[in-house]
Amino acid sequence: MFERQMASVQQQMSTLQIEQKRVENLLKSDAATPKQLDDIKAQIIGLQKQMDLVGEQKTASNATLDVQKNGLLAEVLPLRKQMAQLDDQLDKCNIINPIDGMVLVKYAEPGEVTAFGKPLYKVANLSVLTLRAYVAGDQLTQVKLGQAVTVLVDGPNKTLQEFSGKVEWISPKAEFTPKVIQTKEERVNLVYAIKVAVPNETQALKIGMPAELKW
Repeated sequence: MFERQMASVQQQMSTLQIEQKRVENLLKSDAATPKQLDDIKAQIIGLQKQMDLVGEQKTASNATLDVQKNGLLAEVLPLRKQMAQLDDQLDKCNIINPIDGMVLVKYAEPGEVTAFGKPLYKVANLSVLTLRAYVAGDQLTQVKLGQAVTVLVDGPNKTLQEFSGKVEWISPKAEFTPKVIQTKEERVNLVYAIKVAVPNETQALKIGMPAELKW
């Protein structure tokens, strides 16, 4: 709005300035009167005052808008912080599984109220299972990290199913054979624990299945 007013006044001043030069030339040849020139100068002065007034009004209006803008920003910033806090609380309400896997056990049902830190379910990635096995000291030289081995599990009709595996960990110290080993004689022997990663794309292997190693 102020720009349009100033542009209109500036156009009038340009017209009067042209007229002023014309009258000044006429006055030199006595074709115009001094009063005509004074009238034009007075109009130019009036338009200049009008332009100054519009400029002052524009400055005052901008100052008012700045105050209003700063006031609104002062109200908006706390609201943005509150929104960010609410978004954070909403994010914490979402259950995001840390790994890809299958739910093995559920400790809570949908819609049930639970406490902070209480487990909701037990999940495991069954795409690769880890077989924990034990080798005697005289067999340890035959096992190396990254070594490919064959894992045997019980199949139908007393058969054995074979799966490929890879040794991914070898214990640095010996231990007594765990009690899960069947004979007492074997349980008193010192053995080394190893872990074998076994791909399980078909999901045929299950957690807790007994298995044997062959290399």
